[in-house]
Amino acid sequence: MSDQLSHFQETFTTFNRISDSLREAYSELRDRVEEVGNLEQLAALGEMAAGIAHEIRNPLNAVEGFAGLLHRRLAGTDPQSAEYASKVLAGVRDANAIITDLLDFARPAELSREPVDLRALVAEVLAEVTSPDVRTELTVQGAPELQGDARRLRQAVRNLVLNADQALSGAGELVVTIERVGRDVVLRFEDDGPGIAPSVRDRLFHPFVTTKSEGTGLGLAMVHKIAMQHGGRVSCPERTRGACFELRLRDREVSHAD
Repeated sequence: MSDQLSHFQETFTTFNRISDSLREAYSELRDRVEEVGNLEQLAALGEMAAGIAHEIRNPLNAVEGFAGLLHRRLAGTDPQSAEYASKVLAGVRDANAIITDLLDFARPAELSREPVDLRALVAEVLAEVTSPDVRTELTVQGAPELQGDARRLRQAVRNLVLNADQALSGAGELVVTIERVGRDVVLRFEDDGPGIAPSVRDRLFHPFVTTKSEGTGLGLAMVHKIAMQHGGRVSCPERTRGACFELRLRDREVSHAD
């Protein structure tokens, strides 16, 4: 038992050291983002983020494997130590989520092009992401299909729906409208939550900007990146009540004029 506890203490110390490194790297990246002035610098910053993420993920995976082994071995004989191991596992998962966000944001644009049914995509995300007490409504005007990268478009929609669900704190209304406007398909996400604070409105789509106590602040920045990759943009029109995000995507297979 003493050997197991010794291994556990070593694992916990290693995890704390990695967590400290991740927090320091995240803080440095956030500070550097405030200094960059163009997309080339941001791309270089993305490469830096990817390097940091890869360096941290390897030892983190080892910690996760050993903490999982300790949890299984101690579950029947030492419940308190097993609980500590469980907390380490939860921390590793949170850290891995941050690393995944960093890697996704830093990854170069390599889009696939395929027919995407945005009605079906949005409906699936709403069913998967929204809390039980959040009322959802999906309205479609015009053909909701376009040529795009289904995986990345799903990620953009998921980030916007998750953002609204978190703002509603598990209860409220989210209305999604899909509208064909000439060569563009416009998706609007409108909720009746607290709205957007004026202090962050101009920086909403910048990396590492967040009003939440937890999270990386990369969700909306990723939406912006995906929109740009699809020849579109994302915006947040002002509202007197709640919040509205508008995701405009260019359908490159449509040639008729607006």
